[in-house]
Amino acid sequence: MRTAEAEAQQYFEKRLADAEKGVQSKKQAIIDDGMKKVNVMKSGASGKVNAAVEHLLKEFMGLLHA
Repeated sequence: MRTAEAEAQQYFEKRLADAEKGVQSKKQAIIDDGMKKVNVMKSGASGKVNAAVEHLLKEFMGLLHA
């Protein structure tokens, strides 16, 4: 026969485990969202750097032939 204290402890442990799962799930969702945003920014920055390098190379080649 279980006591009220044992039942309360079991209830507490179950609620704590559920809360920890919720926190882990939310934490992973935040990390995943952040990674998506970083990848988008990285892709955009890479394109801009490539365009800038191409422009500078054209300018440099123009100076060589001037």
